[in-house]
Amino acid sequence: MKTKAIFLENITDYEKLDESIFSDNEYLIFSFNIDVYNFLKNKKHDFKIADEYLTSDDHSKIYEYTTSFYDWHKRDQILETMELEGTNLLGIFDTAELHHLLIREIHCFIILKRILEKFHFTEIYANKHLSIMMTSILKDNYKIIQIPNLHHDFAIPFEKYSIPLSILGYKIPITLSRNTYKKIKSTFESFVGKGSNLWFNPNNSKKSILFLEFNFEQYLDLFKNIKSDKNIILVNMRRPAFTDLNSLKLLKNLNCSIVTPDYFLSSYEKKLVLKNTKKYLVNLNKIWTQSDLLSKIFRIEDCSIWNTIKDILLQTYQRRLEDYVKLILFAKKISTSINLSCIVSLNVIGETEKSILDQNKKIPSILLEHGFTNYVPELSKFDISNMYSLFKDKIALWGNIQKEYLIKQHSIPEERILTIGSSRHDAFFNQNIPHNTSKKTVLITPGQFDEPNAVYDTNSFIKYNTLFKKLLSILKQIPDVSVIIKLHPSQQKNNLYLKKMIQKIDSNIPIKQSTPIINEIQSCDVLINIFPELFPSTVLLEGLILKKPIMNISLYDRHYDFEFEKDESVLSINDSGDLEKNIKKLLFDKEFQSRLIQNGTKHVNRYMSNPGHASKELARILNSY
Repeated sequence: MKTKAIFLENITDYEKLDESIFSDNEYLIFSFNIDVYNFLKNKKHDFKIADEYLTSDDHSKIYEYTTSFYDWHKRDQILETMELEGTNLLGIFDTAELHHLLIREIHCFIILKRILEKFHFTEIYANKHLSIMMTSILKDNYKIIQIPNLHHDFAIPFEKYSIPLSILGYKIPITLSRNTYKKIKSTFESFVGKGSNLWFNPNNSKKSILFLEFNFEQYLDLFKNIKSDKNIILVNMRRPAFTDLNSLKLLKNLNCSIVTPDYFLSSYEKKLVLKNTKKYLVNLNKIWTQSDLLSKIFRIEDCSIWNTIKDILLQTYQRRLEDYVKLILFAKKISTSINLSCIVSLNVIGETEKSILDQNKKIPSILLEHGFTNYVPELSKFDISNMYSLFKDKIALWGNIQKEYLIKQHSIPEERILTIGSSRHDAFFNQNIPHNTSKKTVLITPGQFDEPNAVYDTNSFIKYNTLFKKLLSILKQIPDVSVIIKLHPSQQKNNLYLKKMIQKIDSNIPIKQSTPIINEIQSCDVLINIFPELFPSTVLLEGLILKKPIMNISLYDRHYDFEFEKDESVLSINDSGDLEKNIKKLLFDKEFQSRLIQNGTKHVNRYMSNPGHASKELARILNSY
C-alpha cells in the first residue's frame, strides 16, 4: 500500500517538483481539477481524481456549509463595531461573491478531509494553500512538504471586470482590475453625464422611481411606459447605465437620470467617507486579531476553514471598505433627499442593493424575477440565491408557476406577490420568425458548470467533452447543416474552459458569446441546449418563446419534475441516450417539430403572465405609487 502522496491543485505544482518523484511507486498522485487531470493524463501518469472521494451527500453538504456563513458578521458582539448608520459594513460584501469564494474553498477542504479520512499517509507533497487546509484537518503529525508555489486563485468575481470591446465588428472581452475599472467608469460617467445633462438634479421634487443596477437596454420597453410625472433614476455601480452612443440617446430621450456617489455626495460628505474609512479600518484589524472567535465561527465538521480564508477576506475588506462607507452615506442621502415613490431591484444580495435597501425604512420596494427558474421542493434549498424568502416587500414574478411555489414552499403572503411576466422578454414575443431555408442551422447553447451549486466534478467535464465530440461528429455528417455555439456571456473560469474545449474539438465552428441571444435563437432552425446543472437555463425558455424545436441534453441521470418537462415542450434526453436518432428527429420530423412548438407555446403561456406586455403591466403598477 502506498504511504506517501502528492496533491496537485494546479499544473504549476507539478512543474515545481522534480519529475523523478512521479515515477516513485511509493507516491499516490491526486489531481484536484480538470486541468491537472488532462495534464497528468497526457503525461501518462497513474493518478487518482481527488473529487471522486466526495459522495453526492458531500456535494449537498458543501452547498449547505457555504450558505450557513452568509450571516457570519452577525454572530458576535465585537462584529457590531463595523456598523455604520445601522448597517454592518462586513455584510455589504456581495453575497454572490462571498458564496463563490467560500464554496470553492469548502469544496477543496472537504475533498482533502475525505481523502485524509480514508488514507494514512506518512508524507504529503502539497502547495501552501492545501498545506494550510491540512493543518486545520489533521489531528496526527503528518510530514507535509510544501511545494514552493505561492499563488492561489481565490474566486471573487467582482475583483475583475470583463468588458466587451468592439473591434471591426467583433466583440473582444478585455479584463480590468476592480480599481482600474472604477476609475475608467467614473471618468466616463463624469464626462458624458455632464455633457449630456444626465445627472439627477437634487432640487427636482417630482416623485422618483429608483432602479438599482439595471441593464437599461434590456428593460427599454419598461422605461418607455413609465409616465412623465415620475423621475426615472438609475443607480449603476457595477456597470454604466449607458455603454454606447445609442443607449445614451435613449436615456436622454426618455428623460432618465443617473446618480452616483462621486456626483451626489458633497465635498464635506466625501471627507466624512475618508474619516469613517480610517476609523473602520482600525476596527476591522482589531476584529482580525480575534482568531479563536473567527475560527469558531467558520467551523465545519469539527475543523475550521478560517486559516484558509482569513487573509483574502481581510485584503478584500481593506480594499473595499472606502467603497462600502461611501455606499452607506450615499444610500442614506438618497433616502432622505430624493422624493422616492418606489425602489426596484433585480436582487437583494449585491453591494448596491444591500446598501440602498438596508437604508430604506419606508419606501415601497419591488424585487423582479430576472431569470428562468422552475424550483421544485427537492431543490428548494438552492432558491436562497434569489433571496425571495428574505425579501420583505413586493416580489414581481414571471407567472403563476413561481407564485404557487413561493406560497407553498415559503408561505409568502399572496398579496406580496405580483405576477407581472418578464419585462425584458417583451421583445421576444414581437419578433418575426424567419422561414427555414434549405440549409438547417443548429444553435448549441452549452450550460456552464456553475461553481455555486457544488454539483459538478472532474467527471462532469469528462462527460461534457465526450458529449461534445459525439454531438459535433454527428452534426458534421448530416448534409446541409451548419452549427453555431452560443456560450453564456460570463467570463467565469469554467465557462472559459468550455470554450477552449470546443475549439480543440473543432476550431472551425463559430463560437458566439457577447452577441444578443435573441439574434442567435431567431436565426436558427433548432436549438440544442446542454443541461449540466440543476436548473433549466433562461435560454431554453427564450427558445420556447421564439417557437424553436428544442432538444435538452442532461449530463445527469437524476430527474426533477420541472413544468417544461410535464408539458413535453422539449425533447429531453441524457448524454447516454441515442443522440443521432434524436438529432435527426429534431431536424427532419416536421410533425414532431410542430408538436414541440405547440407544447412549448402552451408552457410559455403557463409560465409567463402578460406575454409581450409585461412592461406595460409593471409600469402601470409603478405609475400608481
